[in-house]
Amino acid sequence: MVKTLDPMANVLRKPEWCTELQDRWGKHIPISDKMGIKIQQYTGYQFQCCAQLNPNLNPHNTLFAGSAFTLATLTGWGMAWLLMRERDLQGDIVLVDSHIRYRHPVVQNPVASTSLDGISGDLDRLESGRKARIVVRVIISSGEVEAIEFIGTYMLIPNYKALVAQKSS
Repeated sequence: MVKTLDPMANVLRKPEWCTELQDRWGKHIPISDKMGIKIQQYTGYQFQCCAQLNPNLNPHNTLFAGSAFTLATLTGWGMAWLLMRERDLQGDIVLVDSHIRYRHPVVQNPVASTSLDGISGDLDRLESGRKARIVVRVIISSGEVEAIEFIGTYMLIPNYKALVAQKSS
């Protein structure tokens, strides 16, 4: 008999939310599965994701820049989603601006992390039914080296579909 291990067994806070988030990425962003992007940890303070290096290699045998951008974007998006869950808020999350800096090549399995210290913005606006903006800083490490810095601005929209329909009419 083979026992299946729970991939979220080591997650310290709300592993069921992390499972839901991982499933959501697999369903709505199928490339995330092909890239091997997995949630590694959530503590309520810090959120970490990792990816496999091999399916994301460029011709120089380092992490492909587009894969790094995707990993960082999903890590920031995931932290925004988890923060909304913590406050029992509903809404859509949209990346509206970003900046990424490639400081060192990634030669080991990349680990992307963000924490409450790397986030600015205000969820109170979303709580009152208005759009909110948060800025999330994500660091991608290659082993012990902080290789990539990503700053993403995310809009949290209470009812995105209604807003789009209103603007198009």
